[in-house]
Amino acid sequence: MREIKDTENRRPLPDAEADGIIEGRNAVQEALRAGRAIDKIYIARGETDRALGHIAGLARDRGITVSDCDRRKLDAMSVTHAHQGVIAVCAVREYASIDDIFNVAAERGEQPFVVVCDEISDPHNLGAILRSAEAAGVHGVIIPKRNSVTLNYTVAKTSAGAIEYVPVVKVANLPAAI
Repeated sequence: MREIKDTENRRPLPDAEADGIIEGRNAVQEALRAGRAIDKIYIARGETDRALGHIAGLARDRGITVSDCDRRKLDAMSVTHAHQGVIAVCAVREYASIDDIFNVAAERGEQPFVVVCDEISDPHNLGAILRSAEAAGVHGVIIPKRNSVTLNYTVAKTSAGAIEYVPVVKVANLPAAI
């Protein structure tokens, strides 16, 4: 863990979390325009700025979860302490589609072998699941869009490289996907 200096206090921040955060209006807007894999965007509650409204609209059009939160939460998440009322949390890897899982199975000449995870909140657990899935020959893992950990740097590290070989699909409705 590295320490982030603050004028009032020092707070530890894991390197992995710091690397998956984009802060500031222009930076988040450009990440959206560039098609960056973003898991969630946090916007300060009560902000009526047009730029933040535009960011929220772009995110919703792309199916990205937008969460209104207290400014104190943003301050706690911020690495630069200059978040301008918006922070985006990025995925380490692009999410796959369900069709990608079926294509992998077809290429191998096998019936689809899929792991479905619901409400996995600990990134270490998802990393371990990906490791086991890769070793077992799973064609893909499906996780829900809400109430589940995302593909962050802790998941990538815990997976010991399996994240690169097992497609992960993020779906809005788990029962419908099944």
